[in-house]
Amino acid sequence: MLRDIPIVREIRLKAEMRVGGLSPDLVVEVWKQGESRSSRAARVTLIFEVKASGQPRWARMAAAQLSRYIEQVTEHGQPPVYGLLVAPYVSDAAAEILRDRGHGYLDLAGNGRLVCDGIYVDRKGNPNPFSERSELRTLFSPKASRVLRILLMRPRIPWRMAALAEEACVSLGLVAKVKPLLLDREWAVVTPHGLALTAPAEALDAWAAAFRYRRNYIHDFYSFKSVQETEHRLAEAAEDVGACYALAEFSGAERLAPHVRYNRVAAYVETDALDEVARRAELRTVETGPNIRLFDPYDAGVFLGARRIGDVNVAHPIQLFLDLKRARIRGEEGAAFLRSQILEPAWKATCDQ
Repeated sequence: MLRDIPIVREIRLKAEMRVGGLSPDLVVEVWKQGESRSSRAARVTLIFEVKASGQPRWARMAAAQLSRYIEQVTEHGQPPVYGLLVAPYVSDAAAEILRDRGHGYLDLAGNGRLVCDGIYVDRKGNPNPFSERSELRTLFSPKASRVLRILLMRPRIPWRMAALAEEACVSLGLVAKVKPLLLDREWAVVTPHGLALTAPAEALDAWAAAFRYRRNYIHDFYSFKSVQETEHRLAEAAEDVGACYALAEFSGAERLAPHVRYNRVAAYVETDALDEVARRAELRTVETGPNIRLFDPYDAGVFLGARRIGDVNVAHPIQLFLDLKRARIRGEEGAAFLRSQILEPAWKATCDQ
């Protein structure tokens, strides 16, 4: 990053720099062109804290360590230093934390920011070549996402690990695996009473960006009956055979926050009963022009939090939001309205309790 800057003459790794009992992980001295080595202005000293992760929680810790070290340097009358975090990949949120505290960063993807004593470097946009995608795949995998789903239903309410595992119908080990992924991104905190989600909007947006409802096996059908009658017959058929089901997409959202006219029925129906439910509801299989879409769900978690509205079961607003974000026609509009009318007021009410 520094070699291409015209005023930089020499870059030296310093063995150690200890002040006031503190020592950074790495110290680099940068000598500028046109100035003698005896001049203080000729030298820029960079100190680094190296972390295994560049997520916000780690960036905040690094910023605190760098600030303490800089305070010690100032107290002991040493030349000024500039602090940076080094990590495999520094997220945008983490970079903002460091920038706000007057520190820089470098990552192994080639991104970085360094602003001190006439030197300015700002490189960003290189994708993460390391474990971020793997971590997100873990966090948003079918069973792990059940944990996030439960937390999103009641944000800021603390959960004990065992209770959270039971509510999400997953193992305690899986909850333990999801917990640090939420903490590192500062979407959740640990309180004396348990784990609490504190950034529901950020967590849901990230999940929506990663969500692919085509993980579901999709069955297309056609019916000559009206949308409302088809939904009623579908619900009746599912209940007759004792099948789990829940209206999805606009079929569900319109019962919570009416906003968009729609002409296609959508519902989740459990795998083993889907064919029988379709038969009892008199749905016709078609390859083109369907007006009914039944999802054989990628995970039973889609039914968590489903509620009874009128005479039908409707998926939880969290699931409906994810559905709508991937719906082609007016899906974004429907998702935004559902969020503003249902999710955000619910989150605020939980926060006010």
